[in-house]
Amino acid sequence: MSKLCRALEPMKKRVVPYGFYNVKVDKMHLKETKEGDPVFSAWFKIIEGDFAESIIPYEKQLTHGFWIHQACELMRSLKSGLDICFQDYEQFSTLMNKVFKNICDSNMEYLLKYQGSDEREEYEVKNAC
Repeated sequence: MSKLCRALEPMKKRVVPYGFYNVKVDKMHLKETKEGDPVFSAWFKIIEGDFAESIIPYEKQLTHGFWIHQACELMRSLKSGLDICFQDYEQFSTLMNKVFKNICDSNMEYLLKYQGSDEREEYEVKNAC
């Protein structure tokens, strides 16, 4: 194996199987689809075990009330100490940044239940460590 291949080896995308993982939130922000629709995005970074350092991405398009509700519920489960509500996209983006700052400043860790099927994936924060 060449030096370049060895250097790139850790960057290969690993498929994380469904299960329970101890994680930290590595990234959280509002982004857009190609069509310009808002999307809640969070990256859960696995902190121990065979898949340590791997990322489990969570994305929820915020174009329907139920999807907005699901994004709010996920943020509530992170126990940031903030009141989680959706008023508009600008307010929600600011709120996400505050939630992310609070959980990073508190060095929060979580047990994430990651499950799914061919049709969809489900995420549940079981407890804050």
